[in-house]
Amino acid sequence: MNRIPRLVLITALLMLGFLVPIAKGDTVVIGSNSNGSRYPFGMDPSSASSSFPDFVAGGVYQQVYAASAFSGPITITQIAFASSGTFTSGPGLANFNFNLGLSTSGAGPGSLSTDFASNRGADFSTVFSGPLNVSILDNDQFDLIININPFTYDPANGNLLLDVSLNSTTIFSCGTQLYFLAGFDSNTSRVANPTGGTTATVDDAFGLHTRFTTTTTTSTSTSTVPEPSAVLLFGTGFVGLVARIRKRFNRQR
Repeated sequence: MNRIPRLVLITALLMLGFLVPIAKGDTVVIGSNSNGSRYPFGMDPSSASSSFPDFVAGGVYQQVYAASAFSGPITITQIAFASSGTFTSGPGLANFNFNLGLSTSGAGPGSLSTDFASNRGADFSTVFSGPLNVSILDNDQFDLIININPFTYDPANGNLLLDVSLNSTTIFSCGTQLYFLAGFDSNTSRVANPTGGTTATVDDAFGLHTRFTTTTTTSTSTSTVPEPSAVLLFGTGFVGLVARIRKRFNRQR
């Protein structure tokens, strides 16, 4: 590489160093924590009934979150739920196996269809699939933590749909009761069929207390963001420097 391109490259890299993409992490928590639910991840055979049985393999659960609860666009990288200290038997190890999908949805809280497929948007994506072993703390903390394939969500395009289908029933090492914080909240509602099928048998304004971990990417300075006038001055100086180098090089030749 001759002298001119090398100097130009170094100067250009210095200029670009002012602007570096920075990923900013944040969390969004949606839903009430005033009650508990065993749907879809928990279990309680003693409370199971024909209308509200425990989830088994093939069971499907959908929960929608209002777009107004988010500011975006954002990229979701993790979803978490909190075990209920009131209703869970105690701390222990839980073994899950499920598929989890996300999509933008035209359906909102209180208006989910009992037809699961109609709630899923065109951008539906499976972001987690397979087994997950979790230490349940039984203290109302976010302990069911699911790291997912990043999903980009823009609230301007609609509400956010969470879709869970179980591959096998949950196994819990401590007793028979496993519940997660949930409650009634205007920002979320759910539909579910715990025994499987294409339509829901449960439809209400209830929902899991949910934490989303998100990132947004912005361009910012490595130290301080330069004023527009400073950027213009730097760019002008860069052009002048290239001209001077070229003139000197031609004189030497």
